[in-house]
Amino acid sequence: KKPAFEAPRAKEPETRPHAKFEKIPFDVTTPTLAFSFRVPDLKHEDMPALDLLGGILGMGEMCRLYQGLFYGKSLVTDVGGSLYVPRDPGMLYFNADVDSVEKLPAVFEAMLDELKRIQTDPPTPEEIARVVTNTESERYYALQSADGIASRLGFLRFQIGDLEYDDHYLEKLRSVDAAQIQEMARKYFDLSRMSFTVMLPEKEKGFDLSPMFEIAKKALGHEGGS
Repeated sequence: KKPAFEAPRAKEPETRPHAKFEKIPFDVTTPTLAFSFRVPDLKHEDMPALDLLGGILGMGEMCRLYQGLFYGKSLVTDVGGSLYVPRDPGMLYFNADVDSVEKLPAVFEAMLDELKRIQTDPPTPEEIARVVTNTESERYYALQSADGIASRLGFLRFQIGDLEYDDHYLEKLRSVDAAQIQEMARKYFDLSRMSFTVMLPEKEKGFDLSPMFEIAKKALGHEGGS
């Protein structure tokens, strides 16, 4: 059989001279901010540790962002994040819902503080185990129906090219330690990898993004911006 035709796709660089900051006026009543950091492709050796980093910081009510900003400081109505890498280079992303634009700078600063804190406050064995167990559960439940099996096999065969990828990935995930997760935070939480967007109510379209960029520059320690 002939191999499936795959059209060439342009790939954007992982880092840029200028971080991208953007606002989008929309038909909403309260603002939502989202930002991401570019990461490599799915088969890169950093993926397991990045997966754990995203989960510890942003997955569910037990994650650090939710515990700190929702329960601890009552700054947000919702907050979270994750790793998104379909196959090509992807992103670590984080988002928060806020009840007013006035809170946006404080929320953004608090989120970046949590992202920086993990560099000096290592994840606990319990935090790591929570994310590993969740990943194992997702893999298991995805294979509980014929549709789920077909979908996963199709992805592994035609996107990854390795039907044993899941087993190998979970093995690597279980071997990641706290120091490796901290290293990912130091490596990837970089302004040159960042994109920032805030969706605003139409009436707030004059919101000034420059303080948000200054917060990011101070937290992440790099120049540039757009």
